[in-house]
Amino acid sequence: MALFSMPVHQSIHGAIKMFEALREFNKESETYDFPPVEMGIGINTGSLVLGTMGAVDRMQCSVLGDTVNLASRIEQLTRKYGVKILIGEQTYEALENRELFSIRMVDYVAVKGKGIAIKLYEIMDAESEERKQAKFKTQPLLKKGLEYYFSRDFTQAIDQFREAIIIDQKDPVLRLFLDRAQNYILNPPPQDWAGFEKLQQK
Repeated sequence: MALFSMPVHQSIHGAIKMFEALREFNKESETYDFPPVEMGIGINTGSLVLGTMGAVDRMQCSVLGDTVNLASRIEQLTRKYGVKILIGEQTYEALENRELFSIRMVDYVAVKGKGIAIKLYEIMDAESEERKQAKFKTQPLLKKGLEYYFSRDFTQAIDQFREAIIIDQKDPVLRLFLDRAQNYILNPPPQDWAGFEKLQQK
């Protein structure tokens, strides 16, 4: 875990640099036939409690609060979406120069243990050039598909997601929304559906 003060872009730059270092590490490890190391980074922004905790014989500096807990949940979700860096909605909103990064929305969810839904965004700059270019190609289709999806036009959404999957079959986000849209065709959501999913797993 790492803490960053404002501005938000410092934490994102730090995460990207970590993946650059990891690529070099894996390249060197490959010469020894070691398996590659994989990781995911979750970033969240907000207030927290920072202080020294514990007893006299065992004391450490730590942080507590919903911001910290949600950052942990976001990190765990990198596996679900097959992404390297995932940021929460508060981080995205606090990011002043978004054009500095390649960003796409990947979901709108209420994570386990939370009642409030947030949008999740992927920072694609940590991806390999091959994967980044593949995601760039499908980004317009994903964006349009999400517009149809959130407006409850699931048939049109399915067409967009299917076309995107033809271009990039390795992206779990495309398959995730295709499956959800197909499910809502068979089992329509309630009238008060707000578009987000309640995640039951971490």
